[in-house]
Amino acid sequence: MPCGLYSPFFLRLARVSLAENPVWTPLVTFLGLVTCSVPLLLKADLLKALSAFAKSRDIASTLWYYVEMAQVIPTAPSTSKFPQRGIHTDLEEVESRSEEYPVSRGFLELLNALVEVDVPLHLGAPNRTPGIDPYVKFVVESVLMKSHSRAYKKSSDKWQICELAVKFLHKLLMRYEPAVGDIQHRERDAPQQPGYSVLVAMLQDSPLLKMILYLIEESVRHFDEYVDFPERKACERTALSCLNIFNRCIQMQEIFLEMVRSEGSSLRVTSLGTLLLGVNQRTNRPDHMLKIAKFVSYGSEYMPDHAVEAASILAFVASIPSAQQQLLALFTEEPNDVIIRHGIVEILDDAFENEEQGRKVKLCLLKMLQQGVNLPHPSLVHFLLGFSIQKPLQKSQLQNPGVYGTPKNCLHSLLNILDENLKGLVDAAVVMEGYKLLHVILSHGTMSYPVLRFLKGNLRNFLVRHGEALPFSASPTMEQQNSTAHLLLCIAIDIRVSSLRGSTSQAQKLASVIFTSERTVDIADGEAGQRRDAGISNLLSRTFASITGMPFVSRPRVLALLDSVDVSQLAVPIPELELFDLGQLQSLLKECEMPSEDGGPSVVNVRHLQRRVERELSALEGTMALAQRQAIMQEFKIILKYSIEANGVKQQMWTRRCFIDSWRQLIETILLSTTNYSNDILVQIIQEVLRKCVQDSASQELNQPLCGLLVIAVTSLRVQAMKKQESELTDSLVAFLDERRTDLLSEIGMSPSALRVILKGIVEWILKTGPSAQRIRINLYTALIGCLRLSAVNPSRDSRGLGGGITAGLQAIGVETVLEYGDSFLSALFRDSASGHDVQRMLALSLLDTIISQAPIGPVASYAAKHGYIRHLLDILSGLDESLISLVCQELSVMAMKYLQLYSSIMSFFTRMAMTSRGSQLLLDCNLLGRLSEMNAFSHRPQAGTVDEYAFLSSPFHRFQEILFPAFSLCLAMLSGLGSEHRIIREQVLGFLLAHSETISSILRSGQTLNDLHHLEELSLLTNVISKATNIGIFPEVIHKGADGTNEIRDQIERLQTICLSLLPAYVPTDVAIDRVLRFSGVEDDPNSNIARHKATSMYLQVCLNLLNIVMNMTADGTRIYSRTVFTASFTMADFGAAFTGTRPQTTRSVALGVVVNIISAAAKRLKTTEVARDTLSRKLEVVESLPVDEINQFVSKMISEGSSISEKREAARQTLTKVVESQVVEITQCRFILEVSLVLLWKHMEAFVSTNDTMNASRLNISFDASFRFKEDITHYLDETFYKQVEEASKVSGTAGKPDDFNLLFIRRIRKITQG
Repeated sequence: MPCGLYSPFFLRLARVSLAENPVWTPLVTFLGLVTCSVPLLLKADLLKALSAFAKSRDIASTLWYYVEMAQVIPTAPSTSKFPQRGIHTDLEEVESRSEEYPVSRGFLELLNALVEVDVPLHLGAPNRTPGIDPYVKFVVESVLMKSHSRAYKKSSDKWQICELAVKFLHKLLMRYEPAVGDIQHRERDAPQQPGYSVLVAMLQDSPLLKMILYLIEESVRHFDEYVDFPERKACERTALSCLNIFNRCIQMQEIFLEMVRSEGSSLRVTSLGTLLLGVNQRTNRPDHMLKIAKFVSYGSEYMPDHAVEAASILAFVASIPSAQQQLLALFTEEPNDVIIRHGIVEILDDAFENEEQGRKVKLCLLKMLQQGVNLPHPSLVHFLLGFSIQKPLQKSQLQNPGVYGTPKNCLHSLLNILDENLKGLVDAAVVMEGYKLLHVILSHGTMSYPVLRFLKGNLRNFLVRHGEALPFSASPTMEQQNSTAHLLLCIAIDIRVSSLRGSTSQAQKLASVIFTSERTVDIADGEAGQRRDAGISNLLSRTFASITGMPFVSRPRVLALLDSVDVSQLAVPIPELELFDLGQLQSLLKECEMPSEDGGPSVVNVRHLQRRVERELSALEGTMALAQRQAIMQEFKIILKYSIEANGVKQQMWTRRCFIDSWRQLIETILLSTTNYSNDILVQIIQEVLRKCVQDSASQELNQPLCGLLVIAVTSLRVQAMKKQESELTDSLVAFLDERRTDLLSEIGMSPSALRVILKGIVEWILKTGPSAQRIRINLYTALIGCLRLSAVNPSRDSRGLGGGITAGLQAIGVETVLEYGDSFLSALFRDSASGHDVQRMLALSLLDTIISQAPIGPVASYAAKHGYIRHLLDILSGLDESLISLVCQELSVMAMKYLQLYSSIMSFFTRMAMTSRGSQLLLDCNLLGRLSEMNAFSHRPQAGTVDEYAFLSSPFHRFQEILFPAFSLCLAMLSGLGSEHRIIREQVLGFLLAHSETISSILRSGQTLNDLHHLEELSLLTNVISKATNIGIFPEVIHKGADGTNEIRDQIERLQTICLSLLPAYVPTDVAIDRVLRFSGVEDDPNSNIARHKATSMYLQVCLNLLNIVMNMTADGTRIYSRTVFTASFTMADFGAAFTGTRPQTTRSVALGVVVNIISAAAKRLKTTEVARDTLSRKLEVVESLPVDEINQFVSKMISEGSSISEKREAARQTLTKVVESQVVEITQCRFILEVSLVLLWKHMEAFVSTNDTMNASRLNISFDASFRFKEDITHYLDETFYKQVEEASKVSGTAGKPDDFNLLFIRRIRKITQG
C-alpha cells in the first residue's frame, strides 16, 4: 500500500468509518498481512496505517487485542511444532541482514500510537500474565539494547529507531503513577501497571539505565563537534526523550522509594541522583552530570527544550548536599568551568526566539540557584554566583565583570534581568523568580553582607532604584505581586542589616523611599468613588480628605502598594451535580491534593484526579452505568473545571497573603530600625489598614498579618509620644515638677477626630470577626489598648501623682467612642474574657481594665452584673486553685505558666474595679474575698531558696509571691474603694487574712531576716493590708464573743498585731539598718543599681510606716480612741523585764518607747539628707547636657558606658536621674508620714506615762509605779534640745512652700510641755 493512501486516516471520522466497516475489516486484514510473508516495505506501510487508526480511543482498545491475538510479537506459549515467527524474527533474520529496519520502525510507531491513547491493564489474560511487559521487553532488549551493535546502511536509521524506542518508554512513564499495589503484585507475581518495570530499571544500575546514559553521551559527542550531520534531528529528539525520562523518574522516585521502604519490599532501588553521580564505565570518571550539563550550554541558540530538561536534572542533583564536592570538582576543572558557567550565564542573558522555551529554561535555572544558596559552603551554586570557593563567603569580594579579571557570573545575570524589568523587557514569571533568588541570597547569614555591599557600591544603590520603581502596576498580576513581595523583603533586610552595622544613612534612605510620595490621587473622583461603602470605610475616607483639605492628595508609596492588593475573599461556587456525591467529591479532591514545590498552598493534581476518575469509569458495569456514561462525562468535565478554578483561587489568595505579609514586615522593620518617618504617615497607614479590613468582603486570612501591623504602628505612635513627653518634662527641674495636664496626642500631632476614627475602625473590626478568629482579636485588643492609652500620660508617673494627669476631654473621646457600640461590644469583650484562647482572655481583661481606668465604671459594671460575668470569672478563679497549687508544689512547665498569667489578669481586672466604690461594692456582693478565703493556693507558701536571676522559669517561692501579691493589692483596693467607714469590707479582709493565718504568720516572722527585695515587698504589702484592716477601736462590733465569753477574732488579730509590734525595732530607718538590708538583699553599690537601691529603700520605709500605723491601731481600746499604751515606759530599744498585765495577752518580749524616739531621729535625719540629695540631682538634671563625661558615667551602666556614644550616654543618664529624683520624692513623703505618726505615738505614750501618779493608774496603763518614776527621770536625758532641733529642722523640709510643717511643730510643743511639766 502506498504511503499516501493512509494520510486520510488522521481524520477521526474517516478512521472510525473504515475501522467499523463490516465488509472491509481493515484492522484484521492489515494485521493478517503483517503476519504473512510479504515485502518488508509493505509490512512497514501496513503498520504505519494501523498506527494512524490507533489515534482514536475506541479503535485503540480494539487494536490492542487484535495485536495480541495476531501474535505480532510472540507473547503466549504455543503448542505448534514450528517455531513462532513475527516481527522479532523479521528484525533478527531479515532486517539485520539487509541493514534496513522499516518494519521495526513501523511497529515502534504503532506501539507509540497505542500507548499515547490507551494501555489495557489486563491485556493477554488469561493466556499469560496480563500486561504489556512482553512488548516492553521487546523494545528494550531486542531493539534498544542492540541498536548500537547493528549495522545500518543509513546512519540516521539508528537514531530514528532509538528515538522511537526511547519515546515509547517515556510515554509509559508519563502514564504511570506509583501505587502500593504494584509493589504488592510484584511479590505475588501479579500484573503491574504499564511503566512500573521501566521505573524500576531506571532506579537500578541496569542495562537500560546504562543505555540511556550511553545515548546521552553519544549525542553530546556529536554536538560538541559543532558540525552538521544527517541524523542530527533524530539525535536531538533521542537526547530530548532521554532527558525527559530522567526528569519523569526524578518526579516519581521520592514517592516510589517511600512506598518500597514502607512496604518492606525486597526490591533494591536507588535514588537516581546517586546513579547519575556514579562512574562512567567508558571514561572511568563520574562525568554523567557533565554530559547532561552541557545541554544547558547548547540551549540558547540550538536546543532550548534540551536546556530546560537538562537544567531540571542539574537542579535536582545540585540540591543534594553530599554531591557538592563531586560536582565542584567536576565543573571547576578546566575547561569545564568556563563552558558550564558561561553556558548558564548566556541562557540567563539571551533572548530566545521562542519566548516560552526561554521562560522555562530561565525559570528552571533560577530555581536551581534558589535551592543551592543555603547548602553548606562551598557548593556548586556558590561557584555559579561568583563567590569564592576557597575563602569563607563573607570574605568574598564581588566585582563587576572584567574588574580584576572577574568573569561574568549568575549574580551579574540576575541583576541584569531585574534591571531590564524596570524597562518592561522581561517576562513577569522570570522577574518573580529573580527577585525571589535575590531575597534568598540576602536572607543567608553570611552571603548577605558582601552582596549588599556590592549592590550599594557597584550598582548605584540597586535596592533604592528598584524601590523607587514601586509599585510596578496599579493592577498587578500574580507574578508582579510576588515580585513586589520579594523586593520589599530585600529592602527590609537591607534596612535591618544597615541599622545593625551602624550605616544609618542607607537605612534612612530606603525608609524615605518607601514613605515618600509615589503618585497623585484624586480622592474626590478616583478613590472616593470606590469608598462609598457604608460604615467605617466611608468615614475613614472622608476623614482623610478633611484632614488634608484638598481634593488632590499626594499618595505615599507605602499606601500605593497597599492600594494595589485586594483583600476581598475569593471563592469558587460549588457545582451542582446530580450523579456525584458532594461529600465523596470533596474527599476525592483532598486525596488528590499535592504540596506546592515553592512552599505555596496545596493544590489539586488535576492530572491525577483525571486518571482516578477515568479508572473508576472504566470499571463501571451494567446497562444503567453505560447509559449514563455521557452524563457522567459531562459532570466530570464540570469537576475538572471546578478543580482548576479552585487551584487558581488558592494561588491568588496565597499570592495576596505573601504580598501583604511582606508589606507588613517592611513597615515593621522600618519602625523598629529607623526614626526617619513622621507620625502622620503612621496615622495614614493605620487608617488605610482599617479601611480595607472592615469591609464586609474582606478575607480573614488576609486580615491576619495586617492586624499584627496595627499593633506595631499604634505602639510606635505611643512610644514616640512618650519620648517627646519625657524629653520635654526633663528639660528643667521646673518642668519636671510641673503638674500641668498634658496628653500624648498633642505630642504626636494627632487630632482627636483621627483617634476617634481609628477607635471606631478597630471596634468595628472586632465586631466583624467571629469568636473563631482568635489571633486577629488578640492583635486588635492589643491595638485598642494602645489607642486608648494614647490619650493618657505616662502611667508610671500618673500612678504616683508626679507630673501630669489624664486630659479629661481626650479621655472622654477614647472611652465614649468605644462605649458607643454598647452591649454588642461589651458582650464580645466579656465573652472573650471568659472563654477562648488564654492570651485572648488575658487581653480582653486588660482592655476592660483600661476602659474602667478611663471611664466611669457604671456601664461596664452594670453589664457585668446583669449578665453574670463577674460570678463566672469568680468560678474560673476558683477552678484555678488546683493549678496554682501545682505551680508552687510541683515541677513547673512552660505551658503551666498560662494558669498563673490568667490568674494575674483576672485579679488585675478585679483590682481595677475595686478602685471605685461601685466596683468594690459589686465585688463585695459577689463574695470575692470569700472565694479567695476558700482557695488553698495561698496556704502553700514554700521556703525561700537560692534564686537564679538568669533562670528562664522563676523559683517556686517567687511563683507563690506572684499568686499572693495580687490578692494583697485587691484587698488594699477594696479597702480604699469603700472607705474606712465600711464595716463589712474590713470583716471580709480580716477573714481572708485569718483563713490563711499560717502564711501570714510565716511572712511576718520572716521579716526579721530578709533575704531579698521580694521578701521586703511581701512584708510591705502585708503590713499595709493589716494596718488598714485592723482598726478595732473604730469598729468594736467586729469582735464576736464566743460561748465562754472569749473574743476569738480579737485574739487572732492581736496575735498578728503583736508580731508586727515586735518587728518595729528591726525597721528603724537608720542608715546602718537600710545599708544592711541592701547588702543582704543583693543590691550592690554600683551605678547600675541606683534605681534598685532607691526602690529597696522606699519599700523599707513603707514597712516602717505600716508598722507604725498598726501600732497606732493597737492604741485604741474600743471606748476611747488611742487610749491604750503598747510600748513600755523605757527609752532603751527593748525592755525584757517588763510584761503586759491586765486584759492584754502576755508576750515574751515588749518593745520600749525608745524605739519610737529612735525612729523619729532616724526619719528626721533621712528626710533632711534625702532633700539635699534631691536638690543636688535636680540641678544636675537641669544641666545634664553640659555635665562632664566622667560624671555622666556615674549614672549609666557599664555596658552603656563602654559601647555607646556621648549622646546616648547623656540620654541614659537623663532617664536614670529622672527616676532617681522621683524615687527621692517618694522617700521624702514617706519620711514625713513616719515622722508624723511617730510624734503622735510618742506624745500619747508620754502623756500617759508622765500623768501616772498612783499605783492604780500605773496598773491600768500596764506599767508599774517605779517604772513610771524612772521614765520621768530619763525624759530630759533622751529628749534633749538636740532632739527637738533635729525634728524642727526636718519639719521645715517636710512643709510646703518653704514653711514648716505645723502638724509636727504642734506635737513638738506638746511633748516639750509634758517634759517641762
